[in-house]
Amino acid sequence: MRAFRSSDLEALRQLIHATIDVSYGDVYPPRAVQFFKDYHTDERILERHAAGSVIVAEHERELLGTGAIVGDHIMAVFVHPDHQRRGIGAAVMDDLERAARAAGRRSVCLDVSLPSRFFYESRGYANLRSCSIDVGEGEHLDYWTAEKHLDVGEFQQGARAGAPTRCGILHRHRAQLNAQTLGGQWGESHRSEK
Repeated sequence: MRAFRSSDLEALRQLIHATIDVSYGDVYPPRAVQFFKDYHTDERILERHAAGSVIVAEHERELLGTGAIVGDHIMAVFVHPDHQRRGIGAAVMDDLERAARAAGRRSVCLDVSLPSRFFYESRGYANLRSCSIDVGEGEHLDYWTAEKHLDVGEFQQGARAGAPTRCGILHRHRAQLNAQTLGGQWGESHRSEK
């Protein structure tokens, strides 16, 4: 595991998009798959890198997995389909959760896609809310927001008691898309249920 470098950008985007195609293509409609790809652009990867920490799992100069943490929000955790179920995703999550503890975070949150629900639940994440984004033409992107309370141990002293979490990143992205160049292409409505 190592920190992302700008020279990784193209390979990292390709890894993310290949994972979306294979892992999400059978469970999400086409417009939702495209929404995920539009969310994980070069610009977004660089924004996450500037605002927080992006890590990559690498073997013999090949990127196998990735994840990011910005504040208390873990995001963009992907393992290339050819390397899934080998502990790489768990190793990425261990590093991200360790970074959160070191920063004094009492909890972390993330958005959970349909194919990753069991993985995150097995790691102790509790689904807080089910969400659905209207991506147009009657298609929806369904997901959950989830949170995990961390055993921060020695790092607990620096944590802010009662610090709010920032879950629901995908909904904010949808709103930004509507306000920008897509001119509402992804639809104006979404529903969220507790």
